[in-house]
Amino acid sequence: MVALLATSCQKKEFTEPVKVNLEVAIAYGESSYLSFKEGHILFEQILFDGQRHQGGSVHFATESGNEIGPVQFADGSSGAIKKFDIPQGIYNSMQWRFILDEIEMFIEKDEEEDDDDDEDDKEYDNDYDSIEDGGLILTGTFYSSDGDQKPLYIVLDDDEQLIVSSQNVGSYGDIILTSENTYTAQLLIDPFYAMQTISEETIENAEVSTNESGEFIEISEENNEALYEIIVYRLESSLKVFIE
Repeated sequence: MVALLATSCQKKEFTEPVKVNLEVAIAYGESSYLSFKEGHILFEQILFDGQRHQGGSVHFATESGNEIGPVQFADGSSGAIKKFDIPQGIYNSMQWRFILDEIEMFIEKDEEEDDDDDEDDKEYDNDYDSIEDGGLILTGTFYSSDGDQKPLYIVLDDDEQLIVSSQNVGSYGDIILTSENTYTAQLLIDPFYAMQTISEETIENAEVSTNESGEFIEISEENNEALYEIIVYRLESSLKVFIE
């Protein structure tokens, strides 16, 4: 009887839920010719795979086709994605798979443009210019050596799947989740690392796009494809979900 009770308590311990808030943020970085101010991301589905020392593995997925987002995040502030209940335990590995969906992204037109349209008849796209659709869009600025500056957009295709491992903040050891605590899991995106091997001169010579707002640099599958391949590889290889 005592043995059965102990087994029952142990099973309950391994199924006790832990509140985990999943967020996304831009990693801190410095560059003399680049800055990044914000990002947008849209998820089609999020999948989780966790391996525990005891109590078995943990797998779950959000409902396929039930979009999460788009989530906006900025330099210095994170964007909330979703809250999860994850069984407590000592995890020797956690892996997330983020399946992206398509964001229709708009950028504001130049404030000096004439706007003679009647407010009641104004169309949404009269106020905004569109850029290439993607699953993750990072917005920044390129500062050229001659003092000029241009908006810079990194547009990750929505066909990309982001497979990301978790780790403790400041540690590579096991991740311990206990039901008495609430945790933050932060998906950290590092555009500075992604652009690190690309010189100022290379960006200065990149293909420039133009719309009613003026000139901008778009790095996507459709524009500056060679740069896109480099950036996507480095961006995806540097992704981490930090647990705190």
